[in-house]
Amino acid sequence: MEKNIDKVLVALLKEAVGKAFKDLFKEHPDEHFYYCTLVLMNGQGCPVVSAMSEEVLEKLVQEDVKKYGYSTTVSREFLKWSFADSPYCIYGEQYFSEVEKMIASRDIDENGERLTGDRFMKEYDIRMNSMEEVMASLDKESIFGSGERRKNMVVLAEVRPPDYTNTERALRLNSRETLKEWLEEAAEVEDI
Repeated sequence: MEKNIDKVLVALLKEAVGKAFKDLFKEHPDEHFYYCTLVLMNGQGCPVVSAMSEEVLEKLVQEDVKKYGYSTTVSREFLKWSFADSPYCIYGEQYFSEVEKMIASRDIDENGERLTGDRFMKEYDIRMNSMEEVMASLDKESIFGSGERRKNMVVLAEVRPPDYTNTERALRLNSRETLKEWLEEAAEVEDI
């Protein structure tokens, strides 16, 4: 079954996300990134880029331990897959102005009200599918690396708060081998 996407949104978003990740990797060439994501908050608004590297994680863990007295293990578990705690959250936001304009117009109905009900869900599905398409397309272009580098990097298109659709998209965007730790540590389980 073909997913409902918006080709114009995909093109604008791909350009912005691609520039953001290219800049990130260029500006931090010595970091070992293991998590790159495109996140949509509360199912609406403009998605944001975030990423985490081993080096940043260790720095954040040490700060957490010192500031709050948590154990290194607890702190690492909490921070490892946290897009919001990364200093790279909302990275490359300067590239998203056209995406923000387009999305702002799509979040409002003809009466100037925020979308609700079925119209909200239809737009939400288009947005999430478009985000996944962007990340898959950039991956095919090796933005996230190839070989061993890509094998060690989880690439996601997520919604927050999280739900099982994050896991479904993760499984489509990554190999099981790449996702092993993420599935054990961060994946949402399917509602029964």
